[in-house]
Amino acid sequence: MTVSTALTANRIYAHPLIVAKTITVDIIAVNCTTLIAGGGLRLGIYSDNNGEPGALLLDAGAVSTAATGVKTITITQQLTAGLYWLAAASSHATHAFRTPAIAATLNIIGVASTLPTGVATHFYAAHTYGALPSTFPTPTEGTTLIYPAVFIRLST
Repeated sequence: MTVSTALTANRIYAHPLIVAKTITVDIIAVNCTTLIAGGGLRLGIYSDNNGEPGALLLDAGAVSTAATGVKTITITQQLTAGLYWLAAASSHATHAFRTPAIAATLNIIGVASTLPTGVATHFYAAHTYGALPSTFPTPTEGTTLIYPAVFIRLST
């Protein structure tokens, strides 16, 4: 289940992806629920660095937010077993995207100091919109559902 939520401009978000065995991914996508003419959302994948996003593996490019709906980018990315971070950087604060409504029940990142209400669901950092940085900026734990759900598709 997902909900629609607005983002913060010039921020990069990352949420965890656990890979159990070697896979190849051929699509990376988001679901835009509020259109922004001239806006964009840049998508990518980061490796893990001790439980936080680390080095950039893939900058997949940007999707247009001039219309609502599922926005996809065709990629070819192999991922071996391990933890990865699906990332999105927003150009505008009024973007709205689908966010996992059940994320608060997942305790992959840990529990924040605001226990019991602060389950960490993602990381975010300041980032001027553009190409994704080669290393994820100093992350802050996000304890709300305000981040875009980035989806991948396994190659057949």
